[in-house]
Amino acid sequence: MESTNTVTAPSFQLKHRLRLALEASGVSKLTMADELGVSRQTIDNYLTGRTPFPRGYTRAWADKCSIPFDWLAFGDAATDPNTHGDYATSEFSDIDSPWAA
Repeated sequence: MESTNTVTAPSFQLKHRLRLALEASGVSKLTMADELGVSRQTIDNYLTGRTPFPRGYTRAWADKCSIPFDWLAFGDAATDPNTHGDYATSEFSDIDSPWAA
């Protein structure tokens, strides 16, 4: 008898999307650190998940990497942060940033 186990494809966590955005765009960690006004070590901490990524930096990160905001924030084309993806979870920090609306 054959097994018909279905494996669900893993979703990318925010830290993975941050790294993929940098790699795809060719933006360096140092350039992003300068853009956000943080240290390169802080960028490394965002990329490893050691430091929660401030929600207010999402637009600046997406713009600098020329990637869709929705993909970075939600992992897909979702638009409601209250019901989709990790934008509404603890992966983000509620720390204000210069880009917070």
